[in-house]
This record gives sequence, structure tokens and C-alpha cells, in this order.
Amino acid sequence: MPETPAKPSSKPTPAITEAEKAGRKVMNRYVREGLISRSEANRILKFALPFVPSILAQARLNGRSPEWLTNYFQHKRAEATRPAHVVAAEVYLAMWAGLQVDYANYVNETRPRT
Repeated sequence: MPETPAKPSSKPTPAITEAEKAGRKVMNRYVREGLISRSEANRILKFALPFVPSILAQARLNGRSPEWLTNYFQHKRAEATRPAHVVAAEVYLAMWAGLQVDYANYVNETRPRT
């Protein structure tokens, strides 16, 4: 009897990752508060969305713990004096939290069921 093809996953790949949602949420808050324009937010996100996850992944590959990364960006946020640095630190923190959710979801979906 011929082998039946594998069923596609019942959970389609999300169109937007949790990391991206988190970054956009921070930027949308700044736009709503009138601190930056929509075009500025879009420029920041165009740079941050591909860049931030790769930097965070590289830090993890280099042996930095999740706690270290969280503490590092919280420290950067606390000591930031320029608005651009505050925004950057908050985007990093938000995207880092989103990446952790994305990874947990990936592990849960790919873990063999017993």
C-alpha cells in the first residue's frame, strides 16, 4: 500500500512573530503618545525587526544567558538619557521577551509527543 503523505501542521506559521508584535507595540505606544511620528517608527522598525533578533541570537550562541540579556537591556534602559537610547532599549527588551515566547512555542510544537 502506498505511503500517505504527511499532513501539514494544523498550526500555520504565524504571519507575524511575537518578537515583531512586541517591537511594534512599543513603537505604537510612542506614536500614540506623540513622541515620534509614524514614519519615524516605521524607519526604526525597518532596521530593528531583522537586526535585533540576530544580535540577540548571536549573544545566546556566545554563551550569554537569558537573565544576563534581560538585565543588560534593563540596565541600558535605566541609564539612557537620550530619547533614542530609551527607545532602542525598550525595543530590545520587548523583542527579547517576544523571542523567548517564539522559542517556547517552537519547542512545544516540535517536541515529540509521548
